[in-house]
Amino acid sequence: MRQRRLGLELELFLTRAGVPIKPDEWINIVDRAVARGCPRIEEPYTGFPLGAKCAQGMFVLDNNCAVVEMVTLPHPTMAETLRNLRELIDFFQSLAPELTLNWTSQFAEPKEEEYWERTIPSGLYAMVRKEKWKHWTMMNSMAFQPAIDLYPDEISHVLRVLYLTSPVFICAFEGNKRWGTTHSPRLDIWRRMIPDGESRTGIPQREITSLADYVENLLRLPAFILSDGYKKGRLTYFENGPDAPSVGDVMFGEVTGTRILDIPDSPDVSKGGMLVEAVRVHGALADFYALALPFWHARLVFETGETGFAGNMDDIVKAIQNATKLYVEIRHIGTPQNFEALESIYGSFLKLVENAGMLDREISAVIGWDEAEEENLMAIREGKLGEKSREVFALLQNSGVLSGVIL
Repeated sequence: MRQRRLGLELELFLTRAGVPIKPDEWINIVDRAVARGCPRIEEPYTGFPLGAKCAQGMFVLDNNCAVVEMVTLPHPTMAETLRNLRELIDFFQSLAPELTLNWTSQFAEPKEEEYWERTIPSGLYAMVRKEKWKHWTMMNSMAFQPAIDLYPDEISHVLRVLYLTSPVFICAFEGNKRWGTTHSPRLDIWRRMIPDGESRTGIPQREITSLADYVENLLRLPAFILSDGYKKGRLTYFENGPDAPSVGDVMFGEVTGTRILDIPDSPDVSKGGMLVEAVRVHGALADFYALALPFWHARLVFETGETGFAGNMDDIVKAIQNATKLYVEIRHIGTPQNFEALESIYGSFLKLVENAGMLDREISAVIGWDEAEEENLMAIREGKLGEKSREVFALLQNSGVLSGVIL
């Protein structure tokens, strides 16, 4: 087993007496953390406290003031990472003993009015509002995201098996069976809500056989954002539509973007505006991750440490291979019911990554890329496995990756 660091992000739903909390209550929680010596994480335009960094990691708002994202520190073993998560949750609970941390999102889909009551004024949400994402449909939806360090020579195998097995893992672990349905609609909502969701969610359109294939997929995406800071920094975004620039356009030339200068105070967040200016931008290697930012079932997270520009795709591939931070973030799993379920899910993904080379050969002989894409949509929309994915499931059971899992 190769040495690697393991982290995770876990989203939990915050309520007081069964009612989702609102911004004033969140501010109070962050103030308590700051009083204990934790640095505050602020929204760069409005100064709103997004969360805090503490000895155990950080907690930050995800998509509204009732969903908190617990972010652990990286550790060399899963046991240490899970212990870190317990300590982080215990610390948060000590800050807000009056609140309940809900592990599964069983709350009804909110109305748009409730969304704006729980949403904070920020650059990101101003952009989301302008682009008319129906973001309130995701408000009560939560995710669990394992983060596993990778070595350059295993990237393509890991990504490939994660995509080819995604129908199986969705049916086994997606969870969050909400709103009276037989399966979770979370991933289908993502696909329909996000602009260019057909190419930006699920499985990349170009088959992955190498890191270059992954980079080529990113370069073909419509350009997303340039950000100058963690999570929700000061933003430059790009208009949608047939004439929108691709990531490749921004990386290899100069294009026009929209820079958000300020978010004026407004008593009604839903109607608040933003001050912008048109700017000419050329994406540097350090901008590539946020500029592409796919919402695929698995994505590479990397910090290249490079300050220059890319002359061609090979420059980007080399920068990722030499990245100071390089891990895969797994994004197609809902928040589990408890720690025990979380440990089981994480353990399955870790086995998949550790044996990716061997599993790539075996799984690729069972299911093709187009078949995986078709059956991925079936899993998302119906919660059902297709014929090929049933064969993949049996293979994963026999290999010990999903031993004991029943579908």
